[in-house]
Amino acid sequence: MTYGLILGLGAAAIAAAALTRSVPLMVAAVTALIVALLVEAGRRRALHGVSVRRTVSRRVVSWGGEVEVITEVRNGKWLPLPWLRVSDRWPPAVEPLDTDDATRSPSGRTVRQSFSLRWQETVRRRVRARCLRRGLQRFGPVELVAGDPLGFTETSLEVPAGERLIVLPKVLRPAGLRLPMSLLPGEIDRRLSPAVDAARLAGVRPYRRGDPARAINWRATARRRALHVSEFEPAAESPVLLLLDLRTSAHVVGGFDAQLFEVLIVTAASLATALDGAGCSVGLLSNAQTAGSRAPLELEPEPEGLPALLTTLGSIAVSPARVFEPLLAAEVRAPRPMVGYVVVTSRLSPTSVLLLARLRRQAPLSVVFVGEPPAGGRREVDLYLPGGFDWEHEDVLALA
Repeated sequence: MTYGLILGLGAAAIAAAALTRSVPLMVAAVTALIVALLVEAGRRRALHGVSVRRTVSRRVVSWGGEVEVITEVRNGKWLPLPWLRVSDRWPPAVEPLDTDDATRSPSGRTVRQSFSLRWQETVRRRVRARCLRRGLQRFGPVELVAGDPLGFTETSLEVPAGERLIVLPKVLRPAGLRLPMSLLPGEIDRRLSPAVDAARLAGVRPYRRGDPARAINWRATARRRALHVSEFEPAAESPVLLLLDLRTSAHVVGGFDAQLFEVLIVTAASLATALDGAGCSVGLLSNAQTAGSRAPLELEPEPEGLPALLTTLGSIAVSPARVFEPLLAAEVRAPRPMVGYVVVTSRLSPTSVLLLARLRRQAPLSVVFVGEPPAGGRREVDLYLPGGFDWEHEDVLALA
């Protein structure tokens, strides 16, 4: 109801009271007009000076982990707000735990909270939530609904209040993990590490032809009356590049398998975590894309780089990936010096089988296949994960 309509009805009532010379009607008309104007003014000013801010306790959370969503509402005017309803849109993958007033739809969840605010008052509400799906989760917008003290009318305001949360992929403990000896700690460390840490002496050994003169340990040489050299711990962890093929079908259009897509990411995250725990620095090269980017993913192996790698895997958008063979061919043409490779894929085309065979001759390589390996590519598969693996309810990555 607009001010013009309210004034029109009030004027008509007052005119009728004047024509009938009815004092009670005049009093009732004037009173009703004043109340209607106050109600309309209250409705229009209800959300004036009201602001809302939502924050999430953590920007990155593990799969199945919990976060705290904090909603802060401030009434910045000198008039109280008798009632306010806050409807906050959450992503479907984030489940509220501390409230019963939440509804779910295919596009997300709506969490509602209601309270009153005094003048210049700030109210904070905290809701625990559990993260049930990997990926970049977006919150917002927030809808504020308020009205006059009598509840006759209401007004609403939509606030963007965008917030983002990255849920990492689930990490399983690999069972039956048998990587080539060149990828295991103790072998790759000394063979592939480009530098050593002179402050971390691992021991001494007899001199071998080709050892640098600066490595000779003169005290051990004098004591044992034969040339001995010092061995040091590597300055960097063993570098391994994880090649992740997220194409779930040979066809770019019409063959996308979202479940297999997630199994591939879980497998890659689990292997990367296991390799990191075994003393390797793990990098990533994939034909997938993160949300908002169209460039292929590439992370160089770096010490303590596992958190960044898992965050990148968590940010991968659920969509068909590009062709993998060009990335594999680039590594075959110019293999990275002193780097081992672990390939995770669910497809083995004749081209990729040929490229994998060539790469295996040039660098340490292990191929992990998700599903039943095809007959034409079994020779290149070192480990495989049986098809239909229920990663959501398992704690072990059952490699065979």
